[in-house]
Amino acid sequence: MKKSSIALNIHLAAVISREKLAGGGRHFGVHFPGGEVVDFSPSGVRFTSIQGFLEGRSYKVEQLIPVGEVRQAHWRARTAPGQVRPYHLVDYNCEHFANYVAGAVKPESAQVTGLAFLCLAGLVVAAFS
Repeated sequence: MKKSSIALNIHLAAVISREKLAGGGRHFGVHFPGGEVVDFSPSGVRFTSIQGFLEGRSYKVEQLIPVGEVRQAHWRARTAPGQVRPYHLVDYNCEHFANYVAGAVKPESAQVTGLAFLCLAGLVVAAFS
């Protein structure tokens, strides 16, 4: 399994991603010390192992969670099933969720923002062509 430049270990907490099973982007989750991963999909919040999250794909460490914030991140993950918004591809997806668990003040999805920018750029180009 190919790994990112930052190798996960049993003591690391981080936002991680892998290719989506159907392609077309990346799926995000949060890895906690001990190897547990939490992710979010239309089915809801799921707690699994790193192998269950990766499903045979390689991963990328997107953001490390500082040691002093791991306990709070784990609490957000554990209480998320009753607290988070329903899954929505654009408004609240796996990337938003992972950033929320990691402690982002305003969880965002760079994939959605990038896609919106590309669509806007395409419209501008089309308007001036």
